[in-house]
Amino acid sequence: MLYYNEQWYANKFFSIIQKLFFMIIKYSVGLDVSAADIKACISVIDIEQRVKVQFSKTHSNTKKGFWNFIIGL
Repeated sequence: MLYYNEQWYANKFFSIIQKLFFMIIKYSVGLDVSAADIKACISVIDIEQRVKVQFSKTHSNTKKGFWNFIIGL
């Protein structure tokens, strides 16, 4: 059984190792325009091919929705 201090150091060590191996190898940007709405998404893919969505937004496909989308970028 580990003492409190040893457990803290073990957790810190594994946290650092996990951050070192989370290397981003690819960024992806998606834009979907339909008659009803406009959707945008930004995601990253790490070295183990895990996908994590960083940003996602949807607006209506009207003049007001389009300008809100542009201003919101």
